[in-house]
Amino acid sequence: MPKKLKEKVLALIVLVVYLVIIFSMVKADPIPPTVTYVSNETMGAAGAIGYNVSFTGNGSHAGGYIFTVSIYAKVQNKRWKAFVGNATGKLTLDDGDGYTIFDWDQFSGTVGGEVYATRWPSAVSWANINCTWGYNNISNKSFFAGENTALSLTAADSVNRTFNDTQHPQVTIGDIIIPADECFSTRTYINDSRHTNNIFTELVLYDGTTDVDGRIIYATIIDTSDSYAYRNDTNYDFQMIVPENGSSSAPGVTPYYFYVELEE
Repeated sequence: MPKKLKEKVLALIVLVVYLVIIFSMVKADPIPPTVTYVSNETMGAAGAIGYNVSFTGNGSHAGGYIFTVSIYAKVQNKRWKAFVGNATGKLTLDDGDGYTIFDWDQFSGTVGGEVYATRWPSAVSWANINCTWGYNNISNKSFFAGENTALSLTAADSVNRTFNDTQHPQVTIGDIIIPADECFSTRTYINDSRHTNNIFTELVLYDGTTDVDGRIIYATIIDTSDSYAYRNDTNYDFQMIVPENGSSSAPGVTPYYFYVELEE
């Protein structure tokens, strides 16, 4: 039994992304923006500047004038996707072939834990799990550069720009303790807005011991209150975002493989 009488369940959920994805990739077709009028002018008599005083906004544009406007558009980002949902399970005593001698099936995921996602199908080296600079220093972001290149992410929404915080609670992964505020992290929204607490905090982890022998794993902390979600008419145990291949020549969607650790 692990220390401090904490039982954990670690399970691999081998589901490709199109079976469990909450937000599907959306083609970025042109969309109508919000157009805000700023000013207008035209050449007046004897070189003086004239103005169209009858301008009423979007859709009313007299000929012969130069109109200054501000254009704002909210565009769906096809280079990232999100998973939201609830985590349940049970504590069990099984042998090596999966036969159960006893279990505790009342576990509902309300105590805590983490949900992990990685695009690598091979098993994660949990004994080596660390922050992306855990064996080196806080400035080491070479892992992010590799992930950005592999998935054709842009500078605007790269992994390092998305996970640009280092504020998170302590996380225990198997027998590994990751102290608070040591990993690159981000927070998905609550009620359609940014927030500053630890709810739905997501970390970037690494299972290697050099720059080239490991894999990136995204980890989000399970919320035990069942009181929050990115929208105010529902609630979830977990929310997380992961990158998708942004290249126009990408061969379909990127599969992700999931692990969960439920703590009791």
